[in-house]
Amino acid sequence: HVAGNLEINGDFRPGGNSGTAGQILVSQGANSPPQWQTPVTQWYLWAVDFFADATNFQGWSVTGGTNAIYTCGNVFLLGGYGNCGSGCSMSKTFSNLPPHSQVMVEIFWWSLDSWDQSGSSTDYVELWIDGNYVTTALPPLPYGILASTTNANNNRKTDQSYCGGAAEIDQGPLSFMTVTNHTASTLTVQVKCMVDQPATDESCGLQAVRVYIK
Repeated sequence: HVAGNLEINGDFRPGGNSGTAGQILVSQGANSPPQWQTPVTQWYLWAVDFFADATNFQGWSVTGGTNAIYTCGNVFLLGGYGNCGSGCSMSKTFSNLPPHSQVMVEIFWWSLDSWDQSGSSTDYVELWIDGNYVTTALPPLPYGILASTTNANNNRKTDQSYCGGAAEIDQGPLSFMTVTNHTASTLTVQVKCMVDQPATDESCGLQAVRVYIK
């Protein structure tokens, strides 16, 4: 017990160890001296949400569509065909994040059916963090409609449709990520399906989400 100020002119040596420059003291619990440790600054995988069955939403929800998980063979998608098309988004608020300075969010998603890209119509997904727009992602070629292509509607036609409507390409899992400064103990991740057709014509779905902290 110290009444007043404590001034140390030499080493502070818990357990006889004065540590090295840049280290911090970390408690080892009752009846044990604290230890000097080097702060961890690399990325740490903090959360993984993987939709592994048709009933476990992992705390996610669908708005502007049907709050459901779509089964696509052996793949389960939050949203997806018939559930998440024009005006739809999928979101979750993560809680109790430990102290950190940045977050990295990685999204694994699917583009289902007739996503078309022309001069007047572009289909894509948006990632929002804590209510703020962060980035946009598009599926790879072939797109459904290219303005300069004859009979352009056939660009996504295929006999190997995995999900959704018959005879159109379904692409996934596709992935994209973002890094942003972040210190709050909660994190809201939202993926918006920015297509212009109903979910039985164009839809998107989430297969997995990974959250890293630094």
